[in-house]
Amino acid sequence: MTTARPRQSVPVLPNLFVWPSGAEGPTGIRAGKCPACGKVQFPFRARCVECRERAELVEVELSHHGVVFESTLVHVAAPGFVAPYRVGYVDLTDGVRIFTQLDAPAGEALEPGAAVQLRFRPFRESKDEVVMGFTFTPAEGRSE
Repeated sequence: MTTARPRQSVPVLPNLFVWPSGAEGPTGIRAGKCPACGKVQFPFRARCVECRERAELVEVELSHHGVVFESTLVHVAAPGFVAPYRVGYVDLTDGVRIFTQLDAPAGEALEPGAAVQLRFRPFRESKDEVVMGFTFTPAEGRSE
């Protein structure tokens, strides 16, 4: 009798998350901060897009909280997704605007200005791995 091997959790994109060694899943979203001008940028880049300084960016973890800037309902799904689903821009409390999937209870829209919080969830699963992604959901007991 063979024992089933535990499935490995992997990020949807390399170097996207703060994922401590030995942790079952990610704890945050990875970004870079320019040591020259202080601009925080996502996704993590090799050089600053603000001042073009070639200094090595410092890794930082993005805020887990923000507000919806704008959102839309997708009716024709991207490969690997099932429509309808909501996507939009979220302004994080640390000043970064991020494009993301938005999850809300059925029938609820996340309107501009709605407070949201980061959640990690499986995007795809196979017999060998669970591909982890992120989404933002309505914030619990928090007003921005």
